[in-house]
Amino acid sequence: MCFDDVVVEFKAIPRLGDAEMSQMINELSASKIRRGLLINFGSKRLEYKRVVWGSEPEPSPSA
Repeated sequence: MCFDDVVVEFKAIPRLGDAEMSQMINELSASKIRRGLLINFGSKRLEYKRVVWGSEPEPSPSA
């Protein structure tokens, strides 16, 4: 976790797939954190995915 605001997960696998995305979504859900970043150093090129879980909080009505 970075600054209690972003979950960062590092991988060293040939390719990011659905299993890694599902794992990140589960981690975000369990931690109640909305943003995540998957970073993979195992492929020939650096691979990353930004993940946002849940919906945007609704703005408070102005009175």
